[in-house]
Amino acid sequence: MVESDVTPSANRGKLINLRRLGVLALAVIGALALLATGREQASATSYCPARAALPARVVIDRPQVLFSAPIVTSCNNYTIAAYLYGAGGSLDYLWWDATKSSNTVQFNTLVQAPGSYRTRLDSGYSDGFVNGVAWTPTSVTLKYASYDYVASTRVGKVVYINGLLRSYSNGFRPIVAGTGRVQYLQRYVRGGWQTVLARTANSAGRFAVGFIQPNVFQYRLVSLDTPTAWGAISASTVR
Repeated sequence: MVESDVTPSANRGKLINLRRLGVLALAVIGALALLATGREQASATSYCPARAALPARVVIDRPQVLFSAPIVTSCNNYTIAAYLYGAGGSLDYLWWDATKSSNTVQFNTLVQAPGSYRTRLDSGYSDGFVNGVAWTPTSVTLKYASYDYVASTRVGKVVYINGLLRSYSNGFRPIVAGTGRVQYLQRYVRGGWQTVLARTANSAGRFAVGFIQPNVFQYRLVSLDTPTAWGAISASTVR
């Protein structure tokens, strides 16, 4: 058996480069066709609007997450290519034409980092390579899923709340404790949720608190977004 020293990240980079070369080849063919008819791309005088319709947020809750990136444009007979890039590097290379109006983007937790990714136009032509494209950048934010759990008991007038916060991570350790994240205890009062207190989760993602409350209320836990994980809201408990 022959072992390969090519990493998943390297394979991903090669795939993006191959896609880009394919799109560039189409652009070259189109440009040659224009030269054959005496028209050059430099003579373009009109630009039609185009953008990628990315979701605002994507939840990472499995090793590979897929989401769609359709094109929104009024262009006719177009060929458009763009990078989807961010602080974690290039996520994908996207291209659209008159026969392919959407892309499926794949996020792999083993080789890619959560965060915000933005489109950057690489090339764009319309009307059969005669005119250009007025590109509007769009972005998508990918973060790990969070899971908030709550349990409660009552002893007389004292209510005890136990919380557990976990989040998805990369494929090596899929579920990790929400260590150091703040959990907000809320109760339902007069048609709305009111924050009662806040506690920081320990190294196991847990926290416990007890307080005097003779009246019965509905409680829940809320955690906020972090740079790499979305916030979460637990189910409710009545005590």
